Parts: sequence; C-alpha cells; structure tokens
Amino acid sequence: MIDELDHLYDKGVSQHHIECLRKFDSLKGQMITDSRIIRGDKGGIKIPSDNIVSNPYYLHSLIRGVYKPQSDKFALSIQTNPNSKWGKEIDSLESANWKINYDFEDDGQYSWDMKSLELCHRYETPIGVIFKTKKANNLILGLGTVQTVNGTLFEIVPYEIQQKGMVIENVRGVLA
Repeated sequence: MIDELDHLYDKGVSQHHIECLRKFDSLKGQMITDSRIIRGDKGGIKIPSDNIVSNPYYLHSLIRGVYKPQSDKFALSIQTNPNSKWGKEIDSLESANWKINYDFEDDGQYSWDMKSLELCHRYETPIGVIFKTKKANNLILGLGTVQTVNGTLFEIVPYEIQQKGMVIENVRGVLA
C-alpha cells in the first residue's frame, strides 16, 4: 500500500524523514512516559531501527519546541507544553480537530526554527506533534500540517495519511 507520504521524496524530503513521520503516525494517541521512545538514550544514543524506521533515529530532542534533524532542511516535529512561557497553544485537545497556534513572537531568535516550518508549509510536509501534558508525559497527537503562516504565527492542524492502493492493470498478451 502506498500513501501520499511517498510523494514527499519528490519534494526533497529524505526517505529517513518520511519513515519518522510514519512512526509518529503509528504512535498517534499514545501517552509516552519513557522519553527514550522519542529522544533515544542519554549520551546521543539514537532509537534503534524498527519495522517502520530502517535506520537509528530521533523523533524529537524534548528540549526545544521545534526539532529539525541536523542534516535536514525540514522540521520533523514540534513539542507544545502548556507550562512553558508560551502558555497553552492548543485548542480543543479532546477532539481530532485540535489546532495549535504556534507563535514564536521573535523572528530573530527563532529564525532557523521558523524557516524549517515555513518549508514544511511551502512543500506541504507534515510534522510530528507532541503535547506535553505534564513532566514526562508526552501525548503523541500524530501528524500535523502547517495550515497558515502569518508573521511569527504558525497555525498547525491535524494531518491524516490518505492510503492510495496500487492499481495493477491486466497486461496479458502485451509481452507476447
């Protein structure tokens, strides 16, 4: 089965990045209390490869709000924390129709984070979304997409992967 994430490769998104997005989708709705599942072990030890991600990886550092892998131009994920200085950035967490108003307020200090999210917006590349409900409790909301960018404000809404079945035509007799 193929889905539209496969087509992100044509937009310059690496296969590894796409696999990490699929991992976020597989964790959707789970409360992660073991941070090693998201950031690997302390000391820079990545999460081991698995049946979704073919090489060792990180999903987020759990330090800053935006996580962008070092060799990547696209943001991979964001973490929103209602106890941070930014306050509650999310609306209606109870439903699948959540919306995050992610406002950097300072485009100078956060320019790299903003550029990586702007690329996600421009190339319609989803990001993994983590909501920290309290210390060591990370609810994986799944994937989100940057719907609008207005200055330093990024509006992020849920993104659902649409499955696209492969159609195989009957080609009997063509090669005869």
